[in-house]
Amino acid sequence: MTSKNSFWASSRENQRRRVWVWIVTFLGMFVSVMGRLLVNLSRIDQWYGEGRVISTHEEYVDALHSISAELLGFNDVLALFSAGMAVIIAMQGFSYLCDRRKVDLYHSVPVDKNRRFAVVYVNGVILFLTSYIANILLGLILAAARGALNGVAMAEIGVAFVWQFLFFLTIYSAAVLAVMLTGNLFVTACMTGVLLLYEIVWYEVITQLNVYFLDTYSTFFVDPHPKVSVIYDYFDTAGVLMRTGWKQGIGALAQQVLPYGIKWIILAVAATALAWFCYRRRPSEAAGKAIAFPKCKPVLKVAVAVPGALLLGIILYDASYQNDILTAVGVLIGGVLVCAFMEVIYDFDIKSAFRHPVSGGVALAALALLCLNYKFDFFGYDKYVPKQDEVESVAVDLGSGYANSFWDEDFTYISADEYEREHMFLTDTEPVLALAAKAAETDKYAYGETDLVRSVYVLYRLKSGREVGRTFLVNFSDPANEALLNRIVGSREYKEGCMQILTDRRSYDYVDSITYSNGSSLAWLPPEEAQKLREALVADLENFDFTAGRSQWPCGWLDVSFGYQGYAYGYELEVYESFTNTIDYLRERGAYYPLQLDVSDVEEIEVAREYRYRETSDGTKVFVDDPQAEAVAGNLYAVDFSDPGEMEQILAAVYPHEKFSGNWHNMMYELDQDYEVTIYLKRGTDYPGDPYMRSFNYSFYAGQVPDFVAEATAKEAEKQQTR
Repeated sequence: MTSKNSFWASSRENQRRRVWVWIVTFLGMFVSVMGRLLVNLSRIDQWYGEGRVISTHEEYVDALHSISAELLGFNDVLALFSAGMAVIIAMQGFSYLCDRRKVDLYHSVPVDKNRRFAVVYVNGVILFLTSYIANILLGLILAAARGALNGVAMAEIGVAFVWQFLFFLTIYSAAVLAVMLTGNLFVTACMTGVLLLYEIVWYEVITQLNVYFLDTYSTFFVDPHPKVSVIYDYFDTAGVLMRTGWKQGIGALAQQVLPYGIKWIILAVAATALAWFCYRRRPSEAAGKAIAFPKCKPVLKVAVAVPGALLLGIILYDASYQNDILTAVGVLIGGVLVCAFMEVIYDFDIKSAFRHPVSGGVALAALALLCLNYKFDFFGYDKYVPKQDEVESVAVDLGSGYANSFWDEDFTYISADEYEREHMFLTDTEPVLALAAKAAETDKYAYGETDLVRSVYVLYRLKSGREVGRTFLVNFSDPANEALLNRIVGSREYKEGCMQILTDRRSYDYVDSITYSNGSSLAWLPPEEAQKLREALVADLENFDFTAGRSQWPCGWLDVSFGYQGYAYGYELEVYESFTNTIDYLRERGAYYPLQLDVSDVEEIEVAREYRYRETSDGTKVFVDDPQAEAVAGNLYAVDFSDPGEMEQILAAVYPHEKFSGNWHNMMYELDQDYEVTIYLKRGTDYPGDPYMRSFNYSFYAGQVPDFVAEATAKEAEKQQTR
């Protein structure tokens, strides 16, 4: 009797009832792992054999190692399948709890409840783990036979094995908890979705509401992403691990994975413990009912109704073109409908739709308060500016740094917010707080069309240890802001936080090429002197501030390309007239050419102007002079200028349109949008242009179009219309 009732005897008996789950799990993993591995290895062989995409033997071997590490490691398809099987295994294993006859039968067997729970739970884990190990071993054999394994790939596969298993275990434990809370398989599936996706849904809902209704909300520096959602954790991180993990080495890889693994273990243990607790107290008569514990019904109803109604409100807000009243009404109606739906599900009876009005009233009250808060900002979210003595330091992004490409010590590209967060610690917080306070008191619609208004992102690091991210508008055209912006941009802390060139000496040991251009010139500089060029730029940037950037247009551009371990990196560096050290360096090497071209190098200039017109009923075209007015159509009318005197006047009033960066200037209003200027250089001159390029695009500075150009294009338009 003892042997028949032992844990392993019960386990074997339970496994015989799960044969179909074994088959589905193994075959699904076989397709996810072995099937994809076979297809991709064959594809790599084809690419290498045909000499396209993969041309060298080193690239071929690297591709084999990469694909093996990915498909036997952080395999996203396998993760999706594992998540689905975790739910199916949990529901199938404890499905007897949803059938009154099976519950009576199981409970009549003299087996301790704890053992029965442990047998079913552990068997589910064994079922998945056995199939997973078998397919990984088959994959390793195949990859080894094809020469697609090395130590680095094996390290990733080992780390990923633990990662994938813990991912399954966490979802499996949540699904087991869902079974214990419900008594119907359909409701169990819904409950599993609620447990796994609830935080993600709330995150998306709150994020959208904040974006729509809070002017200063920003996720640039601080993104309050889901904290306990295993689904979010996996797919937010796995993509990066798949692309770069296998090249990082096992130490770096394990360091990235370890925090998630620890969190998932804690979540799995907590969900399992709660599931066991519910299993012990679950009444037998719960079988067939929607919810096993009646006291959970009102809590679940409110918890689902609030985000569900808000989600409906977001959809209405978009569909109604931001109609606040319609959105609020839709949210409340949505709350009523979700509450009614929940009651129908609870009792499987349409007549139950409006039972238990108290819990429904709580949900509607919560929705009403949320709507009012987002409309009127009761808690002053948009007015928040910390006091100066509360702030330890700030990081600020003005949207106009210098060379906005960043990478870490491993030459991996990182985003601007990540770099600035790690490197910018402004202790002179007064100018940032003053700009924020001014923005909080200024109507966002009060700015003129010609103002250069930018969204500024700021991270307040408070002395309490809290970090607060915000965004606000700053008018760069306002002289009253110039002194504040100079204190920010002119500070060493700001520059080192967003101008990587100041602190990154190492990268310039790996320079492959350097070119300088003024928009049409192209001069090559010696890569071995990259450090000397950097020193000149650093010396010039020491004196750079907001006024320097706002009062000047870049007069040239340096393109610097780096090469490191087979990868190419690079960025463009602006050169201003005030960069005397850099310009002296360029002049010494014969690479500097002024922004304004020499007329002796130009063969001709074509100026085209767009004339907008309306066509009357008799076919006559009436020109529209107002650039803001709507027109039926528009035509470009071009005139060529070759007279040296006229060309010199044009050259003094144009700027290379394609090089415009817009860091400190407003292209829409500081460059004339009606004219297109094409400059043709002479062939055979000493001007260092690209030998394959003869024409270059320029635009007039606003208000500097020569009168003779305007008259000539107007006459050409009139002549063409007469024809």
